[in-house]
Amino acid sequence: MWTTDTASMEVAADLRGPAVKGRVRPVGALSLSGGRTAVLDGNAPRVLYFDRDGEVESMRELLPQGVQPGVRPQKFVRIAGDTIGVLAGRRAFVLDESGGLIRNFDAAKLRASGVPRLRMVLALLTGGRTVLGIVGQQEQPSSGLTRWTDSMTVVVVDSTMAIAKELGRWPAVYLEARNGQPRQVWFAPHAVVSSRDSIIYVGFGSDYRIDAHTATGRLQRSFSRPWTRVQVTRADIDAYIEGWSKNWMKGTAAEVERQKRDMHGDPFFPYVPAFSELFVAWNGELWAHTPSLADARSEGELYSVPLVPSRWSIFDREGRWTGEATLPAFSHPRDVRDGFVLTVEAGRDVGKVLRRKLKRADGPPRRAAA
Repeated sequence: MWTTDTASMEVAADLRGPAVKGRVRPVGALSLSGGRTAVLDGNAPRVLYFDRDGEVESMRELLPQGVQPGVRPQKFVRIAGDTIGVLAGRRAFVLDESGGLIRNFDAAKLRASGVPRLRMVLALLTGGRTVLGIVGQQEQPSSGLTRWTDSMTVVVVDSTMAIAKELGRWPAVYLEARNGQPRQVWFAPHAVVSSRDSIIYVGFGSDYRIDAHTATGRLQRSFSRPWTRVQVTRADIDAYIEGWSKNWMKGTAAEVERQKRDMHGDPFFPYVPAFSELFVAWNGELWAHTPSLADARSEGELYSVPLVPSRWSIFDREGRWTGEATLPAFSHPRDVRDGFVLTVEAGRDVGKVLRRKLKRADGPPRRAAA
């Protein structure tokens, strides 16, 4: 079991420093060479670069000045080395080691006929390749079913905006029919995707299996670990609705109580997913988040701000489970390098990205894998 050493904590990025223009909502952070840190701002399509002392070094606007963005940055990924990418719905941006824009990808320009227009960028790979999920295909459940797994068609697009390879249909979300309309089910598993170099990591969380695919669709390896399914209890649902109400329900006391009663009628999944989030660390390790239902009280998802201490399963490059790491509440891990985990802070240290030293709970600090 790994944990963090608060005595060895460093500020990797001060997001409220005097040189930072505007309020930053960090949705991702990556460690770069030379001790630098890159931070993705979810309030604007921009990436901020910080030096080894946590001070702003430069900033990269992802769209030209004066352009109406219509872009909401959602995910920050490492493609290879210090080449990084921003995922924003159907849009994606690739930046070089100095922040120069290499590629501006828009899935609406896909060179293909008959493909539904609801497309989402899932991953950015080396060689100018982009992985898309084609969603919103109006799938219907089999006769008699009220709950079902909706899928997405996954394709690899080359640098000419043509489909180079179709990887097939992957499970996407779990739905339930209510009043003739599909609704997403609270706490249900969903597609979880990460990538690095030319490998795509994907899992669904209905069981503990994460598959690593090449861009040609070949299954390279699978990641797994012993896992016991955890049942969602009525007490879990009651606690969630009570916590959610304090954050989101407005109105008089009577109106809030009515909203709570309505929410008790929503569909809830009977089990906690095996994992809810993945990221590939700088050293090539795969980190998988073991979800806590308490975290859903923030935004209704199991992959947002960890409101309680979070647990992460760590797998080496060969897919072997090597142990677990526990991080403090409100500390969202985004990368690991040289024995430090890079965390976006949402609690007491909100407005900072920290480097936290990893150590065994009963031993010396952790050494990064070669």
